[in-house]
Amino acid sequence: FQGRPDTNSPVDNRAAFEMMVRTDLKDRGETIRLCCGSEVAALRGESDFEPIEIKTAWEEKGNGFFSLSVNVMYVMQSELVGVKSIVTGIEDKVINENEEAIVVVHKVIEEKVNDLKSGQHVSEAVGKGYSFLYDVLSKLQKLIVGHEACVVSFDPKRREVAFKSITRQEAEKMGNGVTDEFLTRFKVHQRKVIAVTDAKKHPNGREAAVERMRVTKQDYEIRSSEVANHKVISEYSVTIDREVKNDRSNTKYLVEANIRDGVNFDLAKGLDTFIDMGVYLLNEPCLHPLCKWAIVQPGATIKQVFDGADFACWRGTLKRIAMTLIKPKIPWTVVAQDFGGVILIFRRSYSDNRV
Repeated sequence: FQGRPDTNSPVDNRAAFEMMVRTDLKDRGETIRLCCGSEVAALRGESDFEPIEIKTAWEEKGNGFFSLSVNVMYVMQSELVGVKSIVTGIEDKVINENEEAIVVVHKVIEEKVNDLKSGQHVSEAVGKGYSFLYDVLSKLQKLIVGHEACVVSFDPKRREVAFKSITRQEAEKMGNGVTDEFLTRFKVHQRKVIAVTDAKKHPNGREAAVERMRVTKQDYEIRSSEVANHKVISEYSVTIDREVKNDRSNTKYLVEANIRDGVNFDLAKGLDTFIDMGVYLLNEPCLHPLCKWAIVQPGATIKQVFDGADFACWRGTLKRIAMTLIKPKIPWTVVAQDFGGVILIFRRSYSDNRV
């Protein structure tokens, strides 16, 4: 891979370095094959491909600096794409020379994902979350056969996931973002959608059938699924114009000398030139970057491009579903559509998909 980051320019969060990872979700001898896209916070070095998560936390947080639910979330989002290490900047408030209160990072630590997972109750919660994710995806996989569209949503008040068919047009209105270039490249048509919305009548006037799955923690007391067999099938950069380049031009590299006590990083420094992607990409259709990535990859079929996966999406989509048992008050909505044997799924919020 060619390309080097320009460290003299302002940080522009519209540009990113990303990877696409094939992994297996395993439950009681069965496997669902996933392909997850993910932004890469940093690489450890240039010779080997070792992605690193980067976080911040307050000193007084305790419990490994993170709460149980945050530990579970960080383990899940790391494991889904095979990340093995999390580097955390420990924050503190100090008074600067102008007698202003500022936030600085005064210590940087590195923790292995497996060490976080070994914490009290973390491994158990992660395994149950993967089991719930497996149940949702396996039901989705069965229901999408023969349907143009379907509806799947988690309702915290009713404690259930509802699956309902919708039309292809409804899925398009929900912002799937599948491009004409993608459809032309792989010679497929938009068909078979599954999503989660409020009840709507189909054009024929009949109410679409709704299947429901009750969500109870008791059902997962003795369940524990896992993700395994990670394989990075692509690393690539996304430009500020949201074009895909198969290089490392937007990569950030970890400075390992800074993993220590006694650092002094002012988190306000550079904010005046920082360009946040959230302002610009709020209305970007969620599958646009994924479609652009797929178009420039080798492979004649969608199945080949996604390395035989059953589902393809951003890791944040799967993480949100898997967190349902430990965060049961948060609703979620996904849309899924079958293209050439690969079910593309997404949530309607850009940030929800990508994190």
